[in-house]
Amino acid sequence: MIRLLDGLAYLALIVTPETSEQPKMALVLSRKSKHLEKELYQGYHNSMLYQLEDSLSYTVYWQPIGDALKSLHPKQQFPKRIYISNDGIYNQINLQSLQDPKTGRYLLEETEVVPLTNTKELLTQKVQTKSKEAVLIGNPQFSNSSARQPFSDLPGTAEEIKQLTNELQKAKWNTIPYIGSQATKDQLLNSDNPRILHIATHGFFTPTNSTQWSSLTEAMLGSGIALAGANDTNQGLISAYEVTNMSLDQTELVVLSACETGLGTNNAGEGVYGLQRALHVAGAQHLIMSLWKVDDQATQELMTLFYSNYLKSNAIHQSFRKAQLQLKEKYAHPYYWGAFVLTGK
Repeated sequence: MIRLLDGLAYLALIVTPETSEQPKMALVLSRKSKHLEKELYQGYHNSMLYQLEDSLSYTVYWQPIGDALKSLHPKQQFPKRIYISNDGIYNQINLQSLQDPKTGRYLLEETEVVPLTNTKELLTQKVQTKSKEAVLIGNPQFSNSSARQPFSDLPGTAEEIKQLTNELQKAKWNTIPYIGSQATKDQLLNSDNPRILHIATHGFFTPTNSTQWSSLTEAMLGSGIALAGANDTNQGLISAYEVTNMSLDQTELVVLSACETGLGTNNAGEGVYGLQRALHVAGAQHLIMSLWKVDDQATQELMTLFYSNYLKSNAIHQSFRKAQLQLKEKYAHPYYWGAFVLTGK
């Protein structure tokens, strides 16, 4: 995806195995009175948060691309998997959560869309790891005080970590859980290349609209996650900037089971400056993150379904999509199953 005209338009360059000369192009345009990155996006975002029917977003953000893809297929249908290198507002939309107003089906049901940090990931060899070690962090003790604090307790995440630890141990994995006062910044930073790193806590993000280098650095410092002691001292906060120095070159998957961990500052052509960029820079091959405030119970169920599928198949993408489809059977609206996206080849 290429952002054009200050976000008034986007251009999709489509390459298939049959492409020999130049990519097929699809143009996504703002409406006369509605901007792709403002009114139209706000409509999508509100439909998710308030669980409303959204009959417009599919037509606006996906229809031109989908039509172009179908025109390249001999049977005029979607390929089984579509890799997309996002730009701009597409970093804040889960395309799989868009519903075709004509059929009533979500894109999740039609095909698998895999977001990439950039197209170079398609050429990068996957790092093979035989490790079966998982580090799981959840329900940090944010404060020793009972007074109202910026970061509220997350007792549900303690249960999430316990359930996942149990599932992994049944599959003969070495698990290292950190809960409560043990869920500290030092424990996270000292995690050395676990195959899976699962973090269930609050995320934070301070928006900046500037694309100046100093502001992009500020975006990396102003986004991150809250761990034990976060309400008492800044030592309980870990910024995206600090995350870039972690040792995750052998880490197959990082799961950020928290609210809005996929947000950051969009820099045209370079992606999102925030936690997701930091974790990929640190070496993580795949990342599961959220785009909006998530329902605790649905999140716990999604994670349990995903790990159950993954431990049987060892296939991250297929397991994640299957988990979303399974959760959709219980919760029809994408607010519950569409908040999380999986990036990485």
